Amino acid sequence: MADRILTLDIGSSKALLAEFSFKGGQPVLQRFASGALPVEGDDVGSPVRLAAVLRNLMSVGGFKPAPLYMALPGQTVFPRFVKLPPVSKDKVGEMVRAEAEQSVPFPLDEVVWDYQTLGEGDGTELDAVLLAVKQDNVKAMTDAVAELGIEPLVVDAAPMALYNAALHCGGQTEGCTMVLDIGHRSTGLVFMEDGKVFTRNIAVAGLSITQEIQKAFNCTYQEGETLKLKSGFVALGGTYAVTDDERADRLSKIIRTVVTRLHAEVSRSINFYRSQQGGSAPSRILLCGSSSLLPYMDQFFADKFQVPVEFFNPFETIAVDPGAGLDLESANQIVTLANTVGLALRHAGCAALEMNLLPPAIVARKAFRRRVPFFVLSAVAILVSSFLWYTYTDHRRDAYEAQQQDIGTKVEAIQKDKNRLESLRRVVDEFQGKTDILRALAANRSVFAESLEAIRRSLPKGAWLRSVKARDVSAEGVTSFAIEGLAFENDLEDKYRSGAVGMDKFTKALVEQNPTLFASVDDLRSNVNKDLREFSFVLRLAAPIGQPTALRQPAAPAAEEE
Repeated sequence: MADRILTLDIGSSKALLAEFSFKGGQPVLQRFASGALPVEGDDVGSPVRLAAVLRNLMSVGGFKPAPLYMALPGQTVFPRFVKLPPVSKDKVGEMVRAEAEQSVPFPLDEVVWDYQTLGEGDGTELDAVLLAVKQDNVKAMTDAVAELGIEPLVVDAAPMALYNAALHCGGQTEGCTMVLDIGHRSTGLVFMEDGKVFTRNIAVAGLSITQEIQKAFNCTYQEGETLKLKSGFVALGGTYAVTDDERADRLSKIIRTVVTRLHAEVSRSINFYRSQQGGSAPSRILLCGSSSLLPYMDQFFADKFQVPVEFFNPFETIAVDPGAGLDLESANQIVTLANTVGLALRHAGCAALEMNLLPPAIVARKAFRRRVPFFVLSAVAILVSSFLWYTYTDHRRDAYEAQQQDIGTKVEAIQKDKNRLESLRRVVDEFQGKTDILRALAANRSVFAESLEAIRRSLPKGAWLRSVKARDVSAEGVTSFAIEGLAFENDLEDKYRSGAVGMDKFTKALVEQNPTLFASVDDLRSNVNKDLREFSFVLRLAAPIGQPTALRQPAAPAAEEE
């Protein structure tokens, strides 16, 4: 084990580089530094920009090259939590791959993916975690690291690094612990309970607050961000009175509105975790992430969920070198270092989840370098064995000719057995095809249910669905739904009453809030008959939902040879 490593946590608004040494196998933080990344554009993953930030961090922080563990932002990674039937270990990989082909919204040759099983199963099913990320996204970040002459040893995902840190450093408690990582672009949820894990990413976070401040105060992004950090806090609501400053009061209510949206999304995620993963409601909440530091954020969630809420401090169990410059009494730094600690625990062998999303090119290079010494030895061995083989065959030639006739007879008998085996193999392939189809149907049942639930919860008040039908069915599966619904005109909010334009707001929100499920809305129609509004539209799916329609016809078995 290397006695020194670097960790790199690439977030949505900054990159955090840290160095750890290891004492008795346990990580010790030696130094850390962070640098801002672009937040208004979509080029966070640009190798040139990221490399420039990292080069500056290496120089200013005094870092030297070392084995690197890096974490990708949660919003770039696609997690999937699956339950597998009890099968032998050699079949688990095949089943997870089949699940990945069904659930990952990109062709598998365009992504880097890995999986890990949890526990040994209970005799009826086995839990597994599947991670996937587009090759272009992870390659952009590893290319930026390569600009510094460093090749990563492990590429992890931020939610999994956070889980490892919280499991090792968060203290063991009964029931479910929920880690709420409120970052800049998104909020990550991590549920921990009895060896189980579930994560989800929510697109409501610090940037959402800044954007609402921009709208309300008609200011630039930077002005809104400064106003949020300097004067912002979460209004407590009710009879609480925090300030007499009218502007600060207005700002706090804007922030509370956004945080209330976040609370609603978190509540929906809790309900999904309980219904789909068999989990329980959180009995404790750990806060981390830069946006969790807004004043009264912890009290807001404590009031909403009625459970203990505390800031996650991984350094209660992880040592810190006195020269690291970390103020252990200040939450401002501590809550942003959780992922970094999780990466260090990977190297220490203390991590529960150990998936690796290294790009194939880097994996191939590492494998080649490991094999170079063996290539040399193999070349020598080939020369020696060639000489020995020539000598051996010269002495064995006569014996071989004597045995040739007997071997020919045995080969003929073996060929007959082979023909019989081929016939049986075709029968096995037929049943395997049927099994694949049934597996695909089982994998897709939750996708249909989640799609219907997303449509239902997005409906405006006073509206209901009349029918949801599969509209376009191709060889790949269902690609769109035809939706029909009704609404009492007087019960609708004002923004939904202006004919097709009003209902267009509902459909746009449906797509924007569920980008992994829906792609677009076509053929929107809406009309009012007396007090009843009729509406219909075609909902295009983000990815086809597989729908096998027939089992393959069995092939005729080959006639046995006598």
